[in-house]
Amino acid sequence: MNKIKHYIKLTSIFLLSLVFCLSCQNSYDSMFQSLNNNFIEIGQAKPIPNIGDEDFNEEMMIPQFQYTLKRDCNICLSAPKGAATYEWLIELPHASENSGTNSSSSTAPTRTLIKRSVSQSSTLYYTPSEEIKIGILYILTLNATTKEGTVYTDDAEMIFYE
Repeated sequence: MNKIKHYIKLTSIFLLSLVFCLSCQNSYDSMFQSLNNNFIEIGQAKPIPNIGDEDFNEEMMIPQFQYTLKRDCNICLSAPKGAATYEWLIELPHASENSGTNSSSSTAPTRTLIKRSVSQSSTLYYTPSEEIKIGILYILTLNATTKEGTVYTDDAEMIFYE
């Protein structure tokens, strides 16, 4: 008798799940397409304006304001085209901002950890070195200089974690 009840329960569960699956009108493809339509803009991405274009914004050369990165990962950033030289800097802000001391931030020097000047290249590939500390705010600065000598600067915050 118990075997019959057990068989009836398993059969009813199987039939209910089969009915449920067959009554569902969404396939995996249609569910993904619905998700993409709601949350992802489909079509061509807007081109990044070059330095000197009328819609160029100096403050948007580095796409994000803050990067939170795992210490053992690489970062790859591209700057807009149109400059003769590019200089990427990662700096430790003033000592008073990170150590909690009361020294004046206007007199405390910044310490450049990385100074990477790459001629004719707008791409930065960086792997954090051992001197990068976890949980400390760093400033990433991009200086792009045109052939005419005009310097465009943008910066972003970087924080590394384990």
